[in-house]
Amino acid sequence: MTHKLIDSAGILLVTLLAFGQPAIAQDEPVVYQTLFTNVNVFDGKSEKLIMDHDVLADGNLINKIGKGLWTN
Repeated sequence: MTHKLIDSAGILLVTLLAFGQPAIAQDEPVVYQTLFTNVNVFDGKSEKLIMDHDVLADGNLINKIGKGLWTN
């Protein structure tokens, strides 16, 4: 009886360790923000450069373009 209980607890522990981790890994991915300061931006819509602005990127997507974003 004792051996069956220990074997069952061991199987449960191995199952939790093997299959419990993917649930954590499936959470939303971490998106890092990068702030580029004092850059010249070409927006592709006009021929004029946007001079001396900041660009905030979330991962590989631009979130904001403006002046003084580093203070916000």
